[in-house]
Amino acid sequence: MEHFLLQLDPNELLSSACIIALAEIVLTHNYLMFLNDFFIQTKGTAMGSPKAPNYAYLYVGYMEKQSIFNPLKNVFLPNIIIWKRYIDDIFVLWRGDAKQLQAFHAFLNSCSEHLRSTMLDNLDPLFLKLSAAIVATPITSLFNLSFISSEIPKDWKAAAVIPLFKGGDTLDPNCYRPISILPCLSKVFESQVNKQVTDHLESHRTFSAVQSGFRAGHGCTSATLKVLNDIITAIDKRQYCAAVFIDLAKAFDSVNHHILIGRLSSLGFSDDCLAWFTNYFADRVQCVKSEGMLSGPLAVSMGVPQGSILGPTLFSVYINDVALAAGDSLIHLYADDTILYTSGPSLDTVLSNLQTSFNAIQHSFRGLQLLLNASKTKCMLFNRSLPAPARLTSITTLDGSDLEYVDIYKYLGVWLDCKLSFQTHIKHLQSKIKSRIGFLFRNKAS
Repeated sequence: MEHFLLQLDPNELLSSACIIALAEIVLTHNYLMFLNDFFIQTKGTAMGSPKAPNYAYLYVGYMEKQSIFNPLKNVFLPNIIIWKRYIDDIFVLWRGDAKQLQAFHAFLNSCSEHLRSTMLDNLDPLFLKLSAAIVATPITSLFNLSFISSEIPKDWKAAAVIPLFKGGDTLDPNCYRPISILPCLSKVFESQVNKQVTDHLESHRTFSAVQSGFRAGHGCTSATLKVLNDIITAIDKRQYCAAVFIDLAKAFDSVNHHILIGRLSSLGFSDDCLAWFTNYFADRVQCVKSEGMLSGPLAVSMGVPQGSILGPTLFSVYINDVALAAGDSLIHLYADDTILYTSGPSLDTVLSNLQTSFNAIQHSFRGLQLLLNASKTKCMLFNRSLPAPARLTSITTLDGSDLEYVDIYKYLGVWLDCKLSFQTHIKHLQSKIKSRIGFLFRNKAS
C-alpha cells in the first residue's frame, strides 16, 4: 500500500472506482490515504510517518468523497465513517475537478454590470464565459496548483477600487465606500474556496446564532425581524427597552491579518490552509479608478477587500466572538452593523446594564483593532406607554464621549422610530414610490 501511494502522480486524480477499490485495502490495513504518504489509525489513535499530518494534501477528491461517503454506493461506509469523522475535525482545502469549474460561467452571469468590464489583468470576463467548457480543465489545474503550493498569483491580488458614494458631502472622502474590483479569475477562485469554508463553518455551527451577515438562510430581513420581535415583546410586557446602534469606522479595511489567521487556526484550519490564507493577504495592492483615470498602486497591509467573495465571510469570522461580550444584554451582528439592546421594568437598571455591556463590547472591538465611530453611534429608548423621563442618563464611550439619543434610526434599511410606529419608514417608501412612478410617466412611450 505504501509503495502504491508513493508512486502516485500528485497532479492526477484517481477515479472514483479506483478509490472505492482501495477502500477495502485501507480498511484492512487501517490506512488513511494521503498524497504521496500514508497515515495509520489504530483504535482511534492516529499515528504515521513524520509528514503524515499534512491535511491539505489528503488524497480524496470531491467526486471520490461523493462515492466513498454515499451509503447507496459504498458498502464499506460504516467502517469508513470512523476516519471520515476524524477528517471532518480538520478543515482542508479540497482539490476540485473540471466538472465543478465548468459551471463557473453562471457565476459570471450573476456579476453586476460594473464587474463585467475588463479588470487590471485585461482579461475580459466575456471571454471566460464563452470559453468556459474549454478552459475549465487548465483553470482547474491552476486552482489546484494554488492549493498545493499555498500561493496565489500576484496579479490576482491587484484590485481597482471604485469609490461608491454613501451620502453626505460629495467632497468628503469618508462619505465614499471603497469597492474592490478584482480580476475575474480571482473571483471565480474565491467562490470555490468560499463554498468550502462556509460549508465547514456552518456544518460545525461555528457562527453565533446572533450573526446574520453573509450566511445562507440569513439576511437583513431575518436580522431585523429578530431584533424587532425582541423589542416588541419587551414593550408588550410594559418594559423599557434601550438600544445602542454601533457604527465602526472603516471596519472591513481595519481587519488585522495576524488576528484573523489566529481565528482561523482556532477553528481547526490546517497548517496548509493557514499558509494559503496568509499568502492570500500578502503582497496585495490596489489603485483607485474614477472617471476613467487610474491612480498608482498602493500596498495594502490590512483589511479584507470589499467586493471580494471571501472578504465578507472572513469578516464574519473575525467579529463572530464579539457577541460573547454582550453579557446580560442582547446583541445582533450583521457585517459591520451591530445593535446592542436590553430591557426591563426599571429604566435606571436598563441603562446601567446597557452601559456595562457597551463597555465590554468596546473592549472586544478594541482587541480586534476595530475603532468605534462615536459620531455615528446612536442610542434610542423604545417606549410607547410608560412615563418618559425628563432627562435620560447618558451612555458614554470608553473615551468619555456621550452618545446621542435619537428618535429615528435607519437599521439595515428599515427606519425605526422610538414608538415602532413605522411612520417614518412608510413616508420614505411613499416618497421613493412617487419618485419612481413619476419617472415612468415622464418616460412612457408617447
